[in-house]
Amino acid sequence: MYAEFIFNLMETFRSPRLDPAYRPGGGFLTPEQWKAAVEATGFSDARFLPDLRKILAEVPEFVVAALVAA
Repeated sequence: MYAEFIFNLMETFRSPRLDPAYRPGGGFLTPEQWKAAVEATGFSDARFLPDLRKILAEVPEFVVAALVAA
């Protein structure tokens, strides 16, 4: 069962406030969308720990990382 299953029961998950830069539709954000959302709020130097892009190249199912920014 995918994590989205239970979230799809919530209206706010299915119909969020959209933004073309980082929230083009409902559902979970991609890593790129998360980075854009954090930077849109004024943070800078946003990056994932561990290096999410490097891991996803080898393990596409990987879903855990921390997003840090200044």
